[in-house]
Amino acid sequence: MKMNYKHKWDKEHGLSICTIEYNGFKFYGYAQCCPEDEAFKSEMTGGNISTWRAEVAVMKHIKRCEIEPKIAALRHVYFTMVHSKQYNPKSYEAKRLFSEYHNLLDELDEINAEIKDTENLLKDYIESKDKANKARKQ
Repeated sequence: MKMNYKHKWDKEHGLSICTIEYNGFKFYGYAQCCPEDEAFKSEMTGGNISTWRAEVAVMKHIKRCEIEPKIAALRHVYFTMVHSKQYNPKSYEAKRLFSEYHNLLDELDEINAEIKDTENLLKDYIESKDKANKARKQ
């Protein structure tokens, strides 16, 4: 999947914006330095946070608008087919449909795990930065 990333950094306000273009859509991730951490603001830290937030938005879009509709469509076709008098569960078509359905379920599991991993990575990153900043303040 091809994605174009663009980053903007506003040093004065400590604001990082990541824009990801994917299939004609734009997804945004933002990060802004807290006033109490003004002395520690960093383009790299803001860029990492805004990028991960934008990536999560892209993954949620792919899940909601690409994978889940395909699963629903294949499920509908499959359950329509099984009620046909000509339905043969051993046919090539039935096996392929069943296989594609399960491939999409696996893809859904993978993207859910990727979303969760990225959100956890972001949470851990922010917590570690907060901890380091608090230690430097003392």
